Amino acid sequence: MATFNAEAQSHAARTIAALRAESERLRAACTRYGYRVSPSDTHFFLIGVANAADAQRALLERDNLLVRDCSSFGLPNDIRVAARTPPDNDRLIEALDGLSSRLQP
Repeated sequence: MATFNAEAQSHAARTIAALRAESERLRAACTRYGYRVSPSDTHFFLIGVANAADAQRALLERDNLLVRDCSSFGLPNDIRVAARTPPDNDRLIEALDGLSSRLQP
């Protein structure tokens, strides 16, 4: 099977390492800007906001960034984000910084 060959295993290992590093960088930036960040063992995590629906709308309208409103999970004060490429993560970091006074509880 192709998924088990050395090339596929190497690609998977590099991808996982890159996502972990970007996730750590993204979480650190959010914390630095005063957001509550939930621990996670994956490349996606929750960020505490004043109102998840408002945060989702603001990020989409202002910066064309889509995050998950966690209200449907019973978490109306959390959005879920996922680490992506460094440029994508930089855009999210900048947007969260620029909207911090409006989004934070």
